[in-house]
Amino acid sequence: MEKNLEQPILIVGMPRSGTKLLRALINNSPEISIPPAESIFIPALVKAYGNEDSALTTAQLDRIYTFLANTAYYWNMSQDGVVLSRQEFDRINLPGTRLFDLIGKVLQYYSFALNPEAKIFGDKSPYYRGFLPLLKQIFPEGRIIHIIRDPRDVALSTRNTWGRSMLRAAQDWKEQIPITQRAGRQFASDYHEVRFEDLLADPDKILTDIFKFLDMPYKSEYSSLTNPSEDLGSARGVSEILTDNTGKFIDQMPLRMVRRINQIVYPTAVSLGYVKQGSVSHRPLSPFQKFFYKQYDAAQSLGFHIRHKGLFTGIRYIWQLKRVRI
Repeated sequence: MEKNLEQPILIVGMPRSGTKLLRALINNSPEISIPPAESIFIPALVKAYGNEDSALTTAQLDRIYTFLANTAYYWNMSQDGVVLSRQEFDRINLPGTRLFDLIGKVLQYYSFALNPEAKIFGDKSPYYRGFLPLLKQIFPEGRIIHIIRDPRDVALSTRNTWGRSMLRAAQDWKEQIPITQRAGRQFASDYHEVRFEDLLADPDKILTDIFKFLDMPYKSEYSSLTNPSEDLGSARGVSEILTDNTGKFIDQMPLRMVRRINQIVYPTAVSLGYVKQGSVSHRPLSPFQKFFYKQYDAAQSLGFHIRHKGLFTGIRYIWQLKRVRI
């Protein structure tokens, strides 16, 4: 089987929804390589350099490489020993290359550098949940997998991992899940939804369905972890699927907070069966609260990265993240 350069696997979802676990299980197939870092940069690159019909000049390629070399993706992948040198970038992107082709070549380079024997490349970037139409423009044959998790557990994990606001995490969940679903369902057979809770309860069944969706062979051993999939949160460093990693909010979240989050995520959570119809009234965050918690989360994220990477690298890393988010 030759490498499939037209049909990447693209994993999206809210942060702390199980995207890492899903990537690790799919990567159990020797034919698939999805890098450990999140690219994130695609929307900003397209916004800066135009559409797929733009033939890139040497000057534009120079600027694009500089842009890529200053992304969190480039930094993260270099930590895993994979560096896209300027020489290699020039080799795979001659003047006249189209922007969308360049994006594909960059993702392919990293995927196949990690696993040269793989046939299919991919990307796991939760951030792309809001950019599915753009992803399908770039990769018309791409397969999108959207993983969804209980909003209360998402909020709890967001706080426990980064110290961020549970209320803002709930608001984002309520607003963004429907956007991703509506966009994804336009792509019919190229879009597949997975519940985190179902994946933990019966990974063999869920992965069987996923590999069928991908039109790829499946083996039961793919449903087990061989290495830790998570470097944050309660599953950090664990080389097995934590089947009880659901409903943690019941014991770890005050009842008043559970009720407030239920008010925020209603009615999206009702449509997905996480909250009962009529159990609460919908009361989202106010514009002021959204603004306040956004600033709070920004400060928490900065503190997190400074603690884990040091002052200079932490600040630079946050800058690298912010400059590619649009």
